[in-house]
Amino acid sequence: MYVRSFRLEFTAKPSKIPNAGLGVFVTASAPACMTNPPECFKLEAGEMVDLGLYAPLRAEDQKKDCTNLIKNVIHKWKPETYSFHPPERTDGSQCDVFDITDDWTGELHQLARENILAYINETNGKSIPTILAEHDPAGCVHYLMGHHEKAYKSFKIPLDGPEIELFIDYGAKYEKVRRNQCRAYRPFSLVALTHHAYLPHLQVRVRKGYSRLRKKGELDSMKRSLAADDSDVVKEIKAYSADDVDKSIEFLECLYNNEKNVIRDEDLDKVARSLVLTILLLLRVQAILKEFEGVELDDDHSFCDNGYSSLEEKQTVERAKKLATKLCNVWHSSKALRNIMLSEEMYLMALVSVSAMKCEDPKALKALSADDFRKRIYSILRVD
Repeated sequence: MYVRSFRLEFTAKPSKIPNAGLGVFVTASAPACMTNPPECFKLEAGEMVDLGLYAPLRAEDQKKDCTNLIKNVIHKWKPETYSFHPPERTDGSQCDVFDITDDWTGELHQLARENILAYINETNGKSIPTILAEHDPAGCVHYLMGHHEKAYKSFKIPLDGPEIELFIDYGAKYEKVRRNQCRAYRPFSLVALTHHAYLPHLQVRVRKGYSRLRKKGELDSMKRSLAADDSDVVKEIKAYSADDVDKSIEFLECLYNNEKNVIRDEDLDKVARSLVLTILLLLRVQAILKEFEGVELDDDHSFCDNGYSSLEEKQTVERAKKLATKLCNVWHSSKALRNIMLSEEMYLMALVSVSAMKCEDPKALKALSADDFRKRIYSILRVD
């Protein structure tokens, strides 16, 4: 990149931060024609250089709340590391989250891996950030280089000198926000981006053990909040609209009907999570149908039924049953199915909430034989 005739070269290499993976470094050099070059390339405080687009990189990077939640649960919250929120729009084309990870793996997708901006690390909370995220007029997220606060000194890169690692700051004050509040993924205004857009990243610091929180009470509180994530998922899905359910089923169908996505042993936990989610989605859509049973929607009400009127046409119930059956049959052994479905708190919590399982608590669930366990799963799907 050339700025004011100076050549800025960016490189992704191991970060100076221990165990932080790759980081992004920049060097500067003066043009050969410059007879009296300065000692450094300088940006005054408030001057920013647009390094380009961070997200979205593809149309499918724009996701709705409902499918984004499903994806994060499947991949144990890995995708949230790279999530940003778009600004509020008024043209009806609004998405809720910009997500640059692969739907099947939860890791950065190919195009994102080729984008050097994805490897910029966070500051230690003390040093001045040299990267700022901002929305462009279309709502896309760009990374800008420089010291955005005028109270800071100018940003300098020595000419032909040592490389400088670039850092962004996610905002420490929001690390104390409870997980169930930040996962609402509500769109935010342009002004609020520099605070709210980073909320998913703040949770990652706690998950990975490098939180900035110093007070034990605050850190313990955040850990308890994060531990409640999966229980909150069950509650959230029970509040899904018909349209949310259909979009979520469609997302899962695309994952498991894609021949390129081959299920290997390391994917079985992902399949188990998908099965639990599909069962919860099936029960939610059945509850919606029961809620509207006998209700005639006239022209004044059908527009606000949140997708109920199209459930039959889209065969959402049948599709959910077919998908859940397919996922269940990944395990030919009933014992293997039972063992993995009893291996995590989330599975136990979700299945206990299913009346067809006829188990009031995890203890009763664990007491089921392997064959009985599969039969009760099939009873939810009405499979012989």
